[in-house]
Amino acid sequence: MSGHGRLKLPASRVSAWRYKFNTPAHYTDMGTNCGGGHFDKLTPDTCNICGGRAGTKSLMAPGRYATGTITGQYKSGGTIKLEYEATANHIGYFLVKLCTNVPSKKSDPPQSCFDR
Repeated sequence: MSGHGRLKLPASRVSAWRYKFNTPAHYTDMGTNCGGGHFDKLTPDTCNICGGRAGTKSLMAPGRYATGTITGQYKSGGTIKLEYEATANHIGYFLVKLCTNVPSKKSDPPQSCFDR
């Protein structure tokens, strides 16, 4: 999630600072993507769980942006409204998967958690 003005939650770990969470600033958070011109809609495994390209760990735990900060809490079975701000049209799409997880600075949940 990125953007200015109205709060958009849950904010990602690289954009939480924009909403006054005590997290490191990632000034190029609006450019976070996993496509790079090679994104295949049928095999979105080109992305890691943080929205970066598979194989890159810069946004993953352990790392600078993995602070364990919780930016939103929701009830199981409920409905939430997600918003995004597209600042450029690169003919892509958003895929959102959720995972029950205890935030950790040391490790992220496995992809299998999101695939359930």
